[in-house]
Amino acid sequence: MAQTVRIDEGTHALLRELADADKVSLSEELTLAVQARRKERFFAELHAGYAQMTEAEQAEEIAEKALWDNAIGDGLRDE
Repeated sequence: MAQTVRIDEGTHALLRELADADKVSLSEELTLAVQARRKERFFAELHAGYAQMTEAEQAEEIAEKALWDNAIGDGLRDE
């Protein structure tokens, strides 16, 4: 179900410019913008979480990643 969202004229003009450049509808461009913002927030929160880790927690994380990196060399052929 479609919903109406009110935006100011400047934002509408920017949205139209982006949509025209991407050759998509305003709705599709708005969806892309919201998805990009969601991804941006996710990674900002992720980085903030890593920044709060203690040195011991960071070392544990690095060690765990190294174990998973070794799993790639399991000797199985690519299918």
